[in-house]
Amino acid sequence: MKMNGLQEKLKNLDVGEIRRSVLAGEVPSEFRKIAEAVFNGHFLVSSAAGSVKIYPACIELYWHEEQGDIKDHIVYHRNKKENPPIFRHGILHNHVSGIDLTFEQGDRPESAIRASVLIREYLVVENGKTIRCEKPTYLYDYLYGRFSVFNGGFGIVWEDDEESDKIYDCSPRHNVAKYKDDNGKKIKEPYKGEISGRKTADGKYVQDERRWQFKLRRS
Repeated sequence: MKMNGLQEKLKNLDVGEIRRSVLAGEVPSEFRKIAEAVFNGHFLVSSAAGSVKIYPACIELYWHEEQGDIKDHIVYHRNKKENPPIFRHGILHNHVSGIDLTFEQGDRPESAIRASVLIREYLVVENGKTIRCEKPTYLYDYLYGRFSVFNGGFGIVWEDDEESDKIYDCSPRHNVAKYKDDNGKKIKEPYKGEISGRKTADGKYVQDERRWQFKLRRS
C-alpha cells in the first residue's frame, strides 16, 4: 500500500507547527514527516537508452522566512538586493553546494518562506549496480549527465515507494554557521564576547546547532 506521498506532505504542511517547534528549539515533526517521505521514494531518470534510480540517504532542510522570525541566511534563493520569484514545489534548484528540491511557501516574494531539501548523500542504482555517493555536487552528473537530449531526450520524475519504517538520525547540518543578525554575517571563530559554541567543520565559524539534517542509518 502506498504511503501519503512526498508531494502531498509538502502541499499540506502545518507551518504553525514548524514555527512553534523551531522557536522552542525543537525539531519540527513536519520536518520529520518530510524526511520520512523523502526516504520512502526516489528520483527516476529515464530515456530510451536506459534509466537510473537515485535514493536519498541524507538530506538537510532549509527554512528562511523573509518577514518572519525564523532566519536561515545560508539559503541561496532568498531576498537580497532583489526579491526572486517563489519556486513552485518540486523545482530542482542547482547551486554551488548541490541540488535542492524546493517547497517554498507564500504568494508574494517579499514575504515568502524559502524552503528546500538539499540531497547530501544518496544511493544510485544503475545497470543493476548500487553505489553510495556522499558528494552532493556529484548529483548533477547522475541527474543530468547520463543521457543525451537527442533521440527523445530524457526525463526526471519523483516516485513514491512502498512505506517502510526506515531508521534515521537527526543532527545539525554539515558545516552550517550561525549568523549574527539579519545582515547575514556569520559568527566567526575565535569567539568574541559572550558568543560561544562548537566550531563548524571548516573551523572558521560557530556551528548552527539546529538539528535539520536527517540521515539514514546504514544496515
